[in-house]
Amino acid sequence: MQKEYFQEIFNNVLSAMVLINNKGEITYINNEFCKLFGYNSKESVGRVLSELISPDSDGKEVKENIERIKNGEQILKEVVRQSKNGDLIELVVIGSPIIIKGKHVASSVVFSDMTERKENQIKLEKANRELKEATSRLIHTERITALGELTSSIAHELNQPLNNMKIVCQDILRDVAKDRLDVETIPESIEDMEEQINKMARIIDHMRIFTRRLDSTMNMEKMDINDPVKNMFLLIGEQLRMKNIITVKNLNDGLPKIWGSSIGLEQIFTNILINARHALEEGECRDKKIEIESFMNGENEVSVSIRNNGGLIPMEIKERIFEPFFTTKEPGKGTGLGLSISKKIIEEHNGRIEIEDEGDWTKFIVTLPALTEKEEK
Repeated sequence: MQKEYFQEIFNNVLSAMVLINNKGEITYINNEFCKLFGYNSKESVGRVLSELISPDSDGKEVKENIERIKNGEQILKEVVRQSKNGDLIELVVIGSPIIIKGKHVASSVVFSDMTERKENQIKLEKANRELKEATSRLIHTERITALGELTSSIAHELNQPLNNMKIVCQDILRDVAKDRLDVETIPESIEDMEEQINKMARIIDHMRIFTRRLDSTMNMEKMDINDPVKNMFLLIGEQLRMKNIITVKNLNDGLPKIWGSSIGLEQIFTNILINARHALEEGECRDKKIEIESFMNGENEVSVSIRNNGGLIPMEIKERIFEPFFTTKEPGKGTGLGLSISKKIIEEHNGRIEIEDEGDWTKFIVTLPALTEKEEK
């Protein structure tokens, strides 16, 4: 009765398990052992464990492990063992001594199949890769959406140098037609056109960089946090001027470098600036103003603040402003992803974004870790 009771308990263990006597022979196996290795009780009991489930090369190692358990050690190892049909199985093995009244009487060995765990790990890694890829596509899509809002500004930025070049060309042609061309002024006129062409090239090159698809891990490098702030004005600066919005930039040139993605940070600042423009357009303030400042925040952080006098954000909106797809704009005029994506990019930089109220002003502050002098070298 006692033996049957013990065997019933033994069979209810959810992992494959054997008991081994001091001769190294199997005395008990449970049902899970039978399922895992394909041996029944008659084929197993009385056999030496190393001879039953060990590949030829591992027999010696199994015997050594059994001896260690007999000497009172507990072992935990990842091993490969062989089933009855010859299949190799990756396992975690826990071997423990059974000691009664200070005397070693047997050893227990528990086997956990790692196959399912490894399959789940592979699936999880694949899901993580797919999630990162989807996030990367979403970030890229939102960047293109932001660029779409700046189309009129970019067109104006390009039209301005084109018009200047056109005027220079018309002046030259008029002077040629009236036979009054001053050859000495031609180099100066060509230099003016070259300057306008370079301005257009900078804008077009930056558009190409800004719309480039980044990989799922972003392109991180040592950089000046002021660079993405300056770069975004290549695309949005003219739009702010067209909307009669005064922009004040107070950028500190002596800040330590940060580790970041210039395009990723520019996307964040552009989103904040576009939102500030919308707030100013909808507000009643006459002197519309945006102020941008970069500064040292404590000893180990660098911050960029962007504030506007378009009024305060209501508390019920502020509490949800970083939620995906949350927007106060009319249908078709916003995805509600700009700030939630910005927050994710900032978190990937190990930074944070905060909102502060200052009278009638709303301020967004982006804070990132500063590199030490040693890290900057």
